[in-house]
Amino acid sequence: MGERMDIQDLFLQSENFKVTIYWATKSVERIDYFAIERSLDGRHWSDLDSICDLWKSDTSLNYSLTDESPFLGTSYYRLKYRNTDGALEYFPPLTAICNKKGKVPMEINLCTPVGVDQ
Repeated sequence: MGERMDIQDLFLQSENFKVTIYWATKSVERIDYFAIERSLDGRHWSDLDSICDLWKSDTSLNYSLTDESPFLGTSYYRLKYRNTDGALEYFPPLTAICNKKGKVPMEINLCTPVGVDQ
């Protein structure tokens, strides 16, 4: 297996009951795709979305993927990538807590990023 990808600024933000995961790379070489997985419990993961057809680059690149329908309660998100040799690498999960508040017909949805779980 090759060198681990150098990921910078891995974080998430929420707005309008959507969670967006952001990350940056110093360079991209020998990577087939990036993907974000999500989980309700931090153990059982499902694919959320992926970015394929990556361009080889020697400069910093920024990426993001959005969960349009996050789970209510605690959600876990993690970044993974597959290199051109087929090996998968995973990064520590990020956590968001999404709650519904209010008892009126149009409920206000709040989703708060919590941080990185090691």
